[in-house]
Amino acid sequence: MSILALFEGKGSDRGQIGMATFDLKSSELVLCQFVDTSSYSLLKIRLSLCEPLEIILPDDKEKTSSKVFIMDLLQDTCKRANIVPIQRKCFNDALGIELLKKIFLEECSNLDASVYQRYFCMGAVAALIKYAENAHNIFCAQNSLKCTFVAMEDSCMIDVNSWKSLDLIQIDSKPKKGVINSLLDVINSCVTPGGTKTLRSYLLQPSANCQTINKRLDIVEELVLNQSMCSKIRAVLSTLSDLQYMISMFSYTNLSNNNLGKEDSKRIIRNKIGQAVSLKNMLDAVEKLGFIMSQSSLSFFVENKM
Repeated sequence: MSILALFEGKGSDRGQIGMATFDLKSSELVLCQFVDTSSYSLLKIRLSLCEPLEIILPDDKEKTSSKVFIMDLLQDTCKRANIVPIQRKCFNDALGIELLKKIFLEECSNLDASVYQRYFCMGAVAALIKYAENAHNIFCAQNSLKCTFVAMEDSCMIDVNSWKSLDLIQIDSKPKKGVINSLLDVINSCVTPGGTKTLRSYLLQPSANCQTINKRLDIVEELVLNQSMCSKIRAVLSTLSDLQYMISMFSYTNLSNNNLGKEDSKRIIRNKIGQAVSLKNMLDAVEKLGFIMSQSSLSFFVENKM
């Protein structure tokens, strides 16, 4: 499940769009800001990539033609999403910067000083985090979230109609296991839900950065030449199907456990025991992955080994 906040500028800043997407399952915050055309083609691509279940945006009283167009676009592109207008004052860029600095985990995030100058993006962050707290009772622990800023200029833009024409993914129907109807179905041999999600993102919005492309080619070459290491990595990853859930479990703080009944307390205790067992299994798997990766001299594995 993901929640998306959308914030567009007004007047001379019309077309400047800030977006923040909060994936509640993987506890990841994805940020971007871009200048769009009057057809909002880039916005449509980003919405189709994120597939949010909730979209929050400023509740502007003036019904301009662009406002009506965006609402129609949201309803057409994200048919399952619940659109929630909230007060424009909630999109406070200064508050967004403050909250982001508090919750992001530096080791796995790519934020730098330039990101904090993307004011529409920071406004979307403020509205999104406060909405998650007030509407869903989700409070992020300090320094717990992976925060990724997506630079649109480093990506290839493939419009949604081209996705359909090239059969990259199934858009109009839910994919069925074992049935091949798209390119994603053909190449997807991922053993974790997170892997499938990442592959889908890379397929629909390929990188245009030569350094990133070459790094990925080096990794593929290493795994093709070293089939034994590849098989061992896949075997370990196959035991981490609930990894995203485990990560999110430690990213959120629960402030609503007061005044629970006896049965609720027993249920929580059972859940905690199960989580502790899952955590031990995850740490064992991470240790195994670190050992396997240490056998490679490739810079990616050296830099990321545990």
